[in-house]
Parts: sequence; C-alpha cells; structure tokens
Amino acid sequence: MRIELLTSPGCPHAAAARETVSDCLTTLGMDVPIVERVGRYPSPTVLVDGIDVMRPEAGTSIGDACRLDLPTPQRVIQALRDRGCLTLPPVADPALDTGTTTPTEEGDPDMSAGRFAATVADTLLGPDRQTGRNLMRTAVRLLAHGKPVTVAELATAAGVDVADITNAPAGRDVEYDDQHRIVGWGLTLIPTPHTYIVNGHHLYTWCAADTLLFPAILGSRAHIESRCPTTDTVIRLTVDPQAGVSDLSPATAVISIPGSQDMDITRVRATTCNPGRYFAAAHAAEDWLAQNPDGMVLPVADADPQLRTISSRLRDLPQTPSC
Repeated sequence: MRIELLTSPGCPHAAAARETVSDCLTTLGMDVPIVERVGRYPSPTVLVDGIDVMRPEAGTSIGDACRLDLPTPQRVIQALRDRGCLTLPPVADPALDTGTTTPTEEGDPDMSAGRFAATVADTLLGPDRQTGRNLMRTAVRLLAHGKPVTVAELATAAGVDVADITNAPAGRDVEYDDQHRIVGWGLTLIPTPHTYIVNGHHLYTWCAADTLLFPAILGSRAHIESRCPTTDTVIRLTVDPQAGVSDLSPATAVISIPGSQDMDITRVRATTCNPGRYFAAAHAAEDWLAQNPDGMVLPVADADPQLRTISSRLRDLPQTPSC
C-alpha cells in the first residue's frame, strides 16, 4: 500500500493534512510511510494507492489550486478500508451519505442509534412517566452544582412525593452517600470512565451517551474526557447544547451504543449505561462488538443528533423554579 500527500509549494494546509493522515495511521496501528510530493497539484491531496481519498471517483488532477475539500479522518479511513487494508465496520461520514445503511445497521431495525434512543425514551421516559422524568431532570440539574442532594431537596424542587423516586427512570440505580444524600443519577459525583466538566464543576456520567445528552438538559456547554478501554487513549471533546460536538480528539473517536433489546428497566445502569464507551477508533471497538453483537459503533458527531430524542424527552417539561 502506498500513501501519498501531494501539495503545492507553500500550501497553508499541508501540515494539517499531514497530521490528519499521521493520526489516522497511528490510531489504527499501521506502520506505513507517507510519501510527500510538492508540485503543481490541487493542494492538499491525499492518495491511497493512487486514489484521491476525497474524490475516489475522479482521476488525478493537475494544477496548483487550493482545495476546499480538505482530507478528513473519515475519508482517510474509508479509503484504507476500500483498498482492503482494514476489516472494520464502515465509519459514517455525512458527506458520503447515499441513503443506504451501514452493515452495523442492516437487517434488524433496532440496530440504529435512533431506534435505541426511541426505545429508551418510550420505555423510561414515556408520557405515563412524567413524574419520573421531572425527577430525573431535576436531579441532573441539581447535581450539576457539584454537591450532594438530599431526597427532600429533590422532591421539593421537582414538586413530587419522596416515594416517587424509586419508580423514576433508573431510580433503582440512584447513588447515595452515607448520609443518604443523592450523589448520582446519570450525572454523578462518583468517578466513572466519563469525566464531565460543566460551569467549572468536575463531574462524571454513568454512560458515554450521557455526555452528549446532558448539555441540552443543562443548557450549558460541557468538556468531556473519556479513556478508550482498548488503547488507553484519552478522548476529548466539547458538547454545546445547540452546536453539538466540536474539538474532538482524536478525530477518529467513536462511541458504542448497546442494543435496545438488551435494556432491563430494573437494571438500567448495568444493561444500558455501562456497555456504552468511547473508543479511539472503530478498530478499537472490535472486541466490544464481538461481545455485544446487538450493539453498534458510530462516529461521535453522528451519534449526537441521533440520541437527542432522549434529551428532548427529559428537557421538554414544565419548568420547576427551584432548579
């Protein structure tokens, strides 16, 4: 296999393109040299075995114009896969969308993040569970201040009875300290693999997916750190309530989503939260997919909008003044 980086003299995007390709190879554990050529080329252009990763259907162009379609990690990885260099599930790229599904979504309609989100929303946050939804939303907002919350404080803020807590979404998984104060309910003060930094408070989440959901519920931007269980790489990203995911590092990071049929409402954290992790790249999630055949892996930016059914269901409630 031959990887080439073609640039025109003084191209301001050459370094970024080189870094993108290098990061992809490093993340995928591939020891392949990058052959660089400077001349009259559309710049920058990345070729994998002579195929332009951004325009695989086109031939090699001549001319030193600056390119607007800069090489992306998704396209580099896709090109490597197309050349038979990888045996990974396809990495979704919005620019490559042709209306077809990826292998991880084929067949069973449950095999999609959107279906997973709809199942969670309908099962845990349905119209008949408004009291529970209000409790969980209020708990997340109170815990975001970085302090334990008493059961009485939560019940008062949510305007419900204390007895309703056990029957609320994931109510049996609620974490308490030795004073029986709530310290975790989706958002938690107890360390997990997923660090969630919001408004100066260093918190954690039960699920990888929670890190994408809570910014919309809290109405605040959050900075996320989560360590890949396979490569030990720290994945970092920022999630904005409106803009979604940005500053993702490494850019090849993916998130795992368990199968919706695996959810047990009496063990939500164990069956739905704990299996969800961040991975440095799709290949790092291969063992996870083998152990969770009903699950799927998605690029982080693609998972964000597909999971928003859950945050919308929690967010779209009458406001409670004590929050």
